[in-house]
Amino acid sequence: SAGIINITDSYEGLEAADLRISGGTIDIVSKDDGINAAGGTDTTTSSGRQGDMFSTSSGTLTISGGTITVNAEGDGIDVNGDATISGGTIIVHGPASGGNGALDYDGTFEVTGGTLVAVGTSDMAMSVSGSQNSVMINLTSTYTAGSKFKIVSAEGDEIMSYIAIKSFQ
Repeated sequence: SAGIINITDSYEGLEAADLRISGGTIDIVSKDDGINAAGGTDTTTSSGRQGDMFSTSSGTLTISGGTITVNAEGDGIDVNGDATISGGTIIVHGPASGGNGALDYDGTFEVTGGTLVAVGTSDMAMSVSGSQNSVMINLTSTYTAGSKFKIVSAEGDEIMSYIAIKSFQ
């Protein structure tokens, strides 16, 4: 609920059956999923980790505050159940190649407050659930690290801007 967590190198950044984040600052760099709300165990072999065995779990993610930045090569946020965001600022620099998405969930993904920006490949892109105030943009071209985009209101006021740290669609 407070403090600073700085994960500079991981296979999966934060992983638990039920994750609740209510404040603080969390920075995650992961080779697979940045935040993984699931249950079960992973398998390992003599050559290393062999993938998640979570496909039938019902993990949950609840974020009510804090500042979270995820830089994931796999799914940015992977929830094998339901996710709820009611506050905070969450920036997901998701995967640059196919087979994963900035968001991946099996149940619902409700955003009732806060700010969520999830950017990655369009290969497995998912939007949030329902009719919340959200925008999903699937681009046909790939843009490179350093590319910028802005969302502006009809009146021309900037709502948000983003500078990519890796390629995205």
